[in-house]
Amino acid sequence: MAAQKPKIIYWGRHSIAPQKPEGGSYDEIKPEGFEILRGVTPERLEEIAKENKVTTDAIHNGAGIALKELVDRYGLTPKGTSVGRTNKDRTYHTGVATLACGFGFPGIPTKENELPYTLVADKGTYVEDGLTILEPSINLDIYKRDPDANIDIVFNDPEAIEHEGVVVEPGWSRLQRSVGSLKGVMLRMMNDPEHNLAVVTGHATYNEVPVFHAIRETLGSDLKSADFGGALKMGEYWTIKMEPQSNGSYKIKANLNRGAAIAPIDLNKI
Repeated sequence: MAAQKPKIIYWGRHSIAPQKPEGGSYDEIKPEGFEILRGVTPERLEEIAKENKVTTDAIHNGAGIALKELVDRYGLTPKGTSVGRTNKDRTYHTGVATLACGFGFPGIPTKENELPYTLVADKGTYVEDGLTILEPSINLDIYKRDPDANIDIVFNDPEAIEHEGVVVEPGWSRLQRSVGSLKGVMLRMMNDPEHNLAVVTGHATYNEVPVFHAIRETLGSDLKSADFGGALKMGEYWTIKMEPQSNGSYKIKANLNRGAAIAPIDLNKI
């Protein structure tokens, strides 16, 4: 009997969006945000970083090309694929553009080029309410200087309704909502033999929370955000691989695209 394909979840942050003066993003992806999904030269990456007044460390280059390697290796197809997004268009357009790159569609998908959007996800598009930014959300002043602090407070002080004097969504709420989304995606895929790829795109300091929680609970550790690679860069994804076992269970592992160590996830512990 042939070995079953692993199920792959690409779980990450939207690509380059114009930034608000007070912090956070406007709801659109800039042209260079689509460009970096296909991968650019180091020189072009420097230009893009300078244009957006960030360092190259804030941008992830080539997420779509990395997905193409998985598509080719495991024979993944649009028929077995879903898209997860928040209520913001920038997450949807990042996800489908990443998939279009992964499946080898020509050109760079943009909002004006709708063709790939109708072809890449036969398993449907889901709005992941658990990853949606609510009001109150996070302390944006802290986010601008230390995004990891907006992740660590979820675990260090989950009952807090203020963060340095700013009213925020309590950590227990962010954790409960986001873990529900991650588990929901996993279970949908496990219950559908043909559902082998999900690309789920959200926001920095939100999408990291359920992955960090899952790893912390599996390892029985109190690791901090920085120990997992920290907050996601624009366009960056965790790759979560679920490998079917002979007893019907799944061995689940997660790793950050920039090369952090592979970490185990025990679904029963989250």
